Amino acid sequence: GSLEFNTGTYRAGDGDAYNIAGNVGLPPGETGFANLSFEYGNADPTSRSVQRADAAALIAAGNTNVADPAQIWGDSRVDDEVKLFGNFGRQLARDVQVYGHANYAEKTATQGFYYRNPNTRANIFSLDSGQSLLVGDVLDARDGVRDGSAGCPAVPIAAHRPDQAALAQVFADPNCFTFQEIAPGGFTPSFSGVITDVSAVAGVRRSADSGLNWDASASYGAHEADFFLFNTVNASLGPASPRDFDPGAVNQRVGRVGLLARLHYYGAWVDYLDARSVRRADAPLLDGRYILDLEAGIPLAADVTLAVGGQNVFDTFSDRMDLFASRFGLPYSQFTPWGLSGGYYYARVNYAWGQQIGSPCRSRHRSHHRRNPLGAR
Repeated sequence: GSLEFNTGTYRAGDGDAYNIAGNVGLPPGETGFANLSFEYGNADPTSRSVQRADAAALIAAGNTNVADPAQIWGDSRVDDEVKLFGNFGRQLARDVQVYGHANYAEKTATQGFYYRNPNTRANIFSLDSGQSLLVGDVLDARDGVRDGSAGCPAVPIAAHRPDQAALAQVFADPNCFTFQEIAPGGFTPSFSGVITDVSAVAGVRRSADSGLNWDASASYGAHEADFFLFNTVNASLGPASPRDFDPGAVNQRVGRVGLLARLHYYGAWVDYLDARSVRRADAPLLDGRYILDLEAGIPLAADVTLAVGGQNVFDTFSDRMDLFASRFGLPYSQFTPWGLSGGYYYARVNYAWGQQIGSPCRSRHRSHHRRNPLGAR
C-alpha cells in the first residue's frame, strides 16, 4: 500500500492546495485480488485579474463600494474533493474470471461571474444603458397598475455618478426602490456546483489460448451537477429578492446492459433410424455444430426493460443431405438437435411494478431448441 500527502501554492501567494491519497492491494482468497484507492483535497481560488475600466471609472467618480478587482479571473475554489476507486477480480475456473471496478467522485467548485455595473446593468440598475437609474414604484407593483402612484423621482446619471439628491430621495421613500439600495457598488455573482460522478462495472469472462473467449458484463454510470448562485438578485422580485439561489440540478444516468450468452455443442448424429431402431445403410452420419444464443437487456426506464436476442444467432443448419432432399424434399436433417428452422430472433418489452429482484436478461417465453438453452421456465 501507499499513503501520500501533497501541498503547494502559487508564487503569487494564492491558490493554496493540499491533497491526501492512498492505495492498498488486498488478496481476497487464493485466486483473487482487490485494489482500493482514495483521494481527498481542497484548493483555494486564484486571481490574475486587473481592474475593469468601468469599475475603475466608478471608483474614480467616488463610488467606494466597488470591489478591486470587481471581477475575478483565475482558478475555481474547490472544496471537499473526494475520489474513491476500487478494482477487483477472482478466478472462478481455469480460464474464467469474475471482475469489476467502481468509482465515486464528488467536489464543490465555485467560480465568479461577470461584474454587474450599478449604473448600466440592463433590467437591474437601468433600462436606458446607464443614462438613468431604474427606479421601481412599489405601489404600482402592489396594485398592478403602472400609474406612478408613489411619485418616484427620475435619477439621471452623469460622469458615472447618479444624481445624489434624487438618489437620496429614492432611498428615503419606502415606496420607491432601486437595486443600488442593496448593491451600491454593483455585484459579481458566484456560481457554484456540487459535482458527483458514479460508475460501476461487473462481469464474467473467459480468456484462453484456444476455444471460445467471451465476456459478459453489466455497467452503471451517473453524473449530477447541483448548482447554486450566490451574491445575485432576481430583479422581478424587487426589494424582496433574495441574494442566493438554488436553480436545481442536472443529471445523467446510463443504465446497465445485461448480456446472456450460451454456447452449445451438439455432437455427430445419425439422421434416420427405422422402426426397429436399427441404423439404415443410407442414413448419413452428420457432423456436430456449435450453436450460440444471445440476449441483451437494456433498461429504458426504472420499470421498463427492452430485451433483444436470438437463438442460433448465426442461423446454423445441419449438413445438407442431397439424397434425402431428392427423395423427400427436405435438404436438412429433421432430427437436428437444435431445431430444424434455423435462427430465431426476438424482442421483448417488460414492464414491472413493485420491488423487483433480478437481471434485465431472462429466459425467453419459449424455445425452438429441444432443450431450452436460456434456461427452463
